[in-house]
Amino acid sequence: MQPSALTLVNIFCCFILLGCRIPAPSDSALSNWTVATTELGIPSTYPIHKNHSVGSPYGMRKHPVTGQHKLHAGQDFPCKKGTRIRSVAAGEVTMSEHSSTAGNIIEIEHFGSKAIHTRYLHLNKRHLGVGKTVARGQVIGTCGNTGRSTGPHLHFEVRVDNRTVPPLKLKKPWQQNKGQWNVLYGY
Repeated sequence: MQPSALTLVNIFCCFILLGCRIPAPSDSALSNWTVATTELGIPSTYPIHKNHSVGSPYGMRKHPVTGQHKLHAGQDFPCKKGTRIRSVAAGEVTMSEHSSTAGNIIEIEHFGSKAIHTRYLHLNKRHLGVGKTVARGQVIGTCGNTGRSTGPHLHFEVRVDNRTVPPLKLKKPWQQNKGQWNVLYGY
């Protein structure tokens, strides 16, 4: 897809007249990642504002509290206590409770061909109870530091048929052959 003449004019104005430049893409910016539920065919957005950075990723790691090497089954997003957390896709709340390790947790089942659930852990506040229907992008709680946690953050999980999958997939931040940004815009 070739850029339109209007796009080229806008780029010219930004670069030449205003002296602006587009910052280099960074893997730490959430907008450079795709949510796994999107890859599974469910229209999705981000669980936290797209300008947030990503923290500890899905995969094997040394647990920061226990020191044990184990699977980190989600993606962490450092955030200030009280930051709004949103459902990535439409669905129904199947769990809304407090756990000694997960803290305040909400689980949402998403409507699709497979049993797909997302979990939001360490919330400061839970805004929804079991059985409530949620829309994509709806605020479901706020960021916190509850349960076994080293600081305020959202731990976000995606489960398919009750098995965790990596919640985010890195997109190509810059398409060299097209010279265009490849950005998924969240809410």
